Amino acid sequence: MWRAGMSTREIAPRLVVPVRTVENHLYRINTRLGISSRAELADVLGDYRDRPDRVGDEGTSELSGPAG
Repeated sequence: MWRAGMSTREIAPRLVVPVRTVENHLYRINTRLGISSRAELADVLGDYRDRPDRVGDEGTSELSGPAG
């Protein structure tokens, strides 16, 4: 949702949590990834989405093994 450009005030009611909870989670995510902006997060998530070994994709994944 954040990657899609939604504000914390838009995200909170969709997740049925306080705005401060969304802010805290985003802060922790950003800190762990070593990023400081939405643009950087979008880049990181974009890179992740493009990985062929993501769980749920065709082929193999670290968790599910070979497809088929």
